Amino acid sequence: MQHRMILVATLCAVLATPAFANPHVDRIVSQLKAEGYNSFEMERTWLGRIRIEAEKGDIDREIVINRSTGEVLRDYLVEEGGLFSDGEDEDDDEDKKEEEDEDEEDDGDDDDGEDEEDDDDSD
Repeated sequence: MQHRMILVATLCAVLATPAFANPHVDRIVSQLKAEGYNSFEMERTWLGRIRIEAEKGDIDREIVINRSTGEVLRDYLVEEGGLFSDGEDEDDDEDKKEEEDEDEEDDGDDDDGEDEEDDDDSD
């Protein structure tokens, strides 16, 4: 029981640092929680700003704010599996089928009368 009290007291002391007791941080974190974000990490940058990192499913969000004014200096959002992801698109197979169908339709029309011109030249 005593170990648990020491652990709780240490945790409270660490979380009660001035960077995290900022009302601007509390406001932003509560907004992020309302939007469904979880797993928050907060730290102070070398320039004295506060960086808040949050996750929601496949979305990672990083917000940097001015410690004294609360101004949002950067709000960066990254979605895993985005445009340049390593994974395959769900509709890749459909795209391939459409391309194959178009190729099959065009096979009969590829000549465009070129054979007729060649026959005329040989006369």
